[in-house]
Amino acid sequence: MTKDVTQLLRQLYVDFNARNIERIMPHFAADADWPNGMTGGREVGHDAIRGYWTNQWTVINSQVTPISYRFADGYVILEVRQRVTDMEGETLSDGVVYHTYSFTDGKIARMDISADVPEVGASVDAIPA
Repeated sequence: MTKDVTQLLRQLYVDFNARNIERIMPHFAADADWPNGMTGGREVGHDAIRGYWTNQWTVINSQVTPISYRFADGYVILEVRQRVTDMEGETLSDGVVYHTYSFTDGKIARMDISADVPEVGASVDAIPA
């Protein structure tokens, strides 16, 4: 299971960085819950997430690269390098954040972003990306 999940997430980050929404969305539950990192709040469902990303990519250019994976109590926690630039290429932020995923029936149900390693119960050692 962990190998399949890490392979899936690796590919989804490649697709996200390539702005290939159509390859990503089939891996999301119909009512997937996604954080709106630009204005706050949450986006729920394929149309809302697609709209959020489409709008985001007209304002900023974000590239996210997995560094390591942790598995804990039904969650997958990714340590990622996130570099965000404006549309002229000026760096707005460049650092490490944590993306925590939960799955339902093999599809992404929810993702959360945090600056620190989330406390979600006992975790196994990190697996390098």
